[in-house]
Amino acid sequence: MKYIHVKSLSKYHPGYKDRTLQWAKIYFNMIQGDPDFELIENEIDKWRYIAMILLELKAKNPLPNIDRYWISKGFNLAIRGVDDTFKALSSFIVHVTEAEMLCYVDKDKEEDKDKDKEVDIKSLSKEYITYAEVFYDYNYKHFPKHLKEWVIKSKAKQMINEGADEIRKLIEIDKYSFEDVKKVLHWAVNDDFWKPNVIRLTGLRNKSKRNGNMKFTNIATKALVDDITNEEYTFECPDKCKGDKSVKSKLPNFFSTCSVCGTPRVQI
Repeated sequence: MKYIHVKSLSKYHPGYKDRTLQWAKIYFNMIQGDPDFELIENEIDKWRYIAMILLELKAKNPLPNIDRYWISKGFNLAIRGVDDTFKALSSFIVHVTEAEMLCYVDKDKEEDKDKDKEVDIKSLSKEYITYAEVFYDYNYKHFPKHLKEWVIKSKAKQMINEGADEIRKLIEIDKYSFEDVKKVLHWAVNDDFWKPNVIRLTGLRNKSKRNGNMKFTNIATKALVDDITNEEYTFECPDKCKGDKSVKSKLPNFFSTCSVCGTPRVQI
């Protein structure tokens, strides 16, 4: 059996892999602005191409080139045959065999792995970077053997960026607020069980084999159950920067940074 593969399919992928795809990156300038697309004379072929993009993204595999498949997806072959469409879309699609299809799938998986390893530094908020730095500086004092690379400048920078990116994903993808993330982690580093299990920020989004929840979700759930004390502690910038407000926490070892100078606040 032969298959149809959309060239440069990855540019239409929205980027997330932890949920069912609901949309694709198909921009307005594709309809008016892409010279190759505008040269497709038959409007049926244009809309079939967009359909192929969505179908392959959804299937995560090249599409089987058999009439009953196209008919099942709403292609009216009585109006225009698929061979005519393929000819019109020769700049956008390729025919692949079953063996070649596996190569495309494996290649996409490898590209996904590489993308997962990369951290887009430009997308990281300074707040996340500062928090990650303070977090590791705090944990290094308690677990120096587990964080030996923290004293190596290049390694420390990588840890900070990867940790900040993990925080970004918790906020942008998992929809936690930054305040919630900080509160949960502040609780965790003071909890006897979780303290040695949150030495690093990376891995907070890993799924538990026990209940399928993210590690962070399990920590947050436990934090809500245990956080029943009414006693609060106040923390402020040691330099008393003008414009920075003191914060309160139920945790005696709570750590946060001054909103003005970035220095860790101290208990008063």
